[in-house]
Amino acid sequence: MKYRRQLLACILLITTLVSCTVDSVEETPQNEQVSNVDVLLGTWNLVRSSTFEGVNLEYPTGVVTYTFQENNVLIVENNAVETTDALPKPSGKLRTGTFSYTFTENNGITFLSVTNEQGAQSVIGSIVLNLNQTLTIDQTALTTGTQFDDYALNFEK
Repeated sequence: MKYRRQLLACILLITTLVSCTVDSVEETPQNEQVSNVDVLLGTWNLVRSSTFEGVNLEYPTGVVTYTFQENNVLIVENNAVETTDALPKPSGKLRTGTFSYTFTENNGITFLSVTNEQGAQSVIGSIVLNLNQTLTIDQTALTTGTQFDDYALNFEK
């Protein structure tokens, strides 16, 4: 009888140990928002701008670039040829220039704000940085609410 109890205890112990696994480190999904500023640093190329109405414009690499630097400096090169004088511009709110940038949180959403050389500050839109080297600046999402007539800008490194 004692032998059976020991055998049963051994079988239960072995079964328990075999069924347990070490939790593996899960990879971060490609579309998870990243708060690491190091991923943001560098040059981003505007590849597409889109609106709620379904207007999608594609841009060749290098036409519009945003270069985020460590010292909170944003250098924008905007060489897009706009086909309209109407606002907002499909290539974004920022023309070619040098700006300082900051991030603010509002209701769990991160917003990009810039200050131009004259000291005027402006919220550009919500910003989502993904591990798959994509960046979205949604100019329709502002701290004051949604502005449906603007563009979401999609960038790639």
